[in-house]
Formats: sequence, C-alpha cells, structure tokens
Amino acid sequence: MLSDGEWGMGVQVASVRPRRLTMLFVGAHHDDIELGAGGLVAKAARLGHRVLAVTTTREAEETLARRREQESLAALQSLGVPEASIRFCGLPDGHLQVSRESVGVLRGVLRTLDEPDLVVTHARADCHNDHVATAALVAAAFRGSVILGFAIPNSLLASDFEPRLASPLGGDRDAKAAAVALHRSQAEAGRIDLPRLDRLHAYVGRRFDGRPAEGFDVRVQFDAEDSIAALDGLVGEGALVGAQGSPWSRAGPAGNSFYAPASAEDLARETG
Repeated sequence: MLSDGEWGMGVQVASVRPRRLTMLFVGAHHDDIELGAGGLVAKAARLGHRVLAVTTTREAEETLARRREQESLAALQSLGVPEASIRFCGLPDGHLQVSRESVGVLRGVLRTLDEPDLVVTHARADCHNDHVATAALVAAAFRGSVILGFAIPNSLLASDFEPRLASPLGGDRDAKAAAVALHRSQAEAGRIDLPRLDRLHAYVGRRFDGRPAEGFDVRVQFDAEDSIAALDGLVGEGALVGAQGSPWSRAGPAGNSFYAPASAEDLARETG
C-alpha cells in the first residue's frame, strides 16, 4: 500500500479551482449506491458534476428484476442522475465472481459511458460476497484511478472500516432517505432500515467534525495523478472533507482536523 507521501499530493487543495467532473458510482445491488453514497450523488449533481451509475447484479426472478431496475432508475433520477447515465450489468445476484468474463462484462458496459475522473464503489471492509466482488471488479476494470469506497450498514465490517474522506450530509440527508425509500421492494422485504443508516452517518461524523456524513475509504492506483487532482478539487469545493493524517486533512473550508477514533463500545453501539 502506498503511504500518503507517495501519492503525489502536490496541490494545495483549498486553492484548486473546481471543474466539472465525471463521477462514476458502481453498486452491486440496485439500492447500494443510494444507501452508501446517495448524499454524495445528490451533492455532486447539484454542484454541476456529471454523475454516472452502474449496478453489477440482477435478480434471478424476472418480475422482481424488472421491478428493482425501475426502482433504481426512479431513485437515482431523484438524486439528479439522468436516465441516460444509468447502466445495469446483469451479472448474477448472490453469486458474483471476479473472473475474466465478469470483468469483461463490466468493461463492456463502461465503454458505453464517458471515462470518469473519479470512481466510487463498495468499501473493502464489507462481508457481502457481491459487494466484495464488485469492489474487486472495479479495481480490475480501471487503471490509474482513485477509487473511493462507501459503507453499507447491513454488511459493514465496522472494525476494519477506515474512512479517509467524508461527505457531510446536511440537507442531502432528506434527499438520500427519499431515494432509499423508493426501493419499495426492499422495504417490503424488511431490508431498508433508515434509523440504522442514520446511526452509520452519526458514527462517520464522529470520526470527522461531528456532522452526520457518508464515509469513504480510499484506494489509489499507480499513475493516478489526474484522478488525484479531481479528488483534490472536490475537497477544495467542500464536497468532501478529509480525516486527520490523510493528504486532505488541512484542506478545504472546514479545516478537517477533527478525526478522533471511537472506542470499541461506541463503535458497537453506533453501528449495531
């Protein structure tokens, strides 16, 4: 793993002039992007960045599969993602594997979209097979990229989750909750738990400046200077804040020097 000093962060982030970015969000299931990064999606769209969304898996039962795709389209569009920027890979739900074939399917879908400046997908600290495989597929499909990883409360390995960046929710919390609620098939199945999601936001916020937030781990591939510059720009305009000790800890409008690890008791209470 590269140390912070090896990432080539030579830009004073607070002085970076924001530019219109293309941001790609990849989730394993139809509600994962909204659950893990719905606030950042809404914020990026509002700031004028182009947002692309890809879901890797598809339900085996056809009626449910069609319903979930329609829910995904409605939810993502409610956050500002145009329908023309949403794609579905159709790989098997519950049985996703990283292989030449599955990487090829994802790359084929990506070729129908513009090349992204930043990629956002599942965090490494996750125990769901499809989430883990999707994160690995994304890493395999890209070169020279920064990859941010979001947390899903139902499968998060909280003890292993190390968010380096956070996106404070503010007013985007309501937009995120409304988008998640559009996945009615999952609410009917008892898989949507908004209070638990709010506990995750509070837990992440405690590790930064106290504001409820979505947290992201960070992976940096080799030769990722362009992607790093794009990420610096997001921090510079306040869309993301950095944890103390990260390359972004003294950047941005908030200072972002508030990182304080929670105790094991706090972690269990706030994420359980």
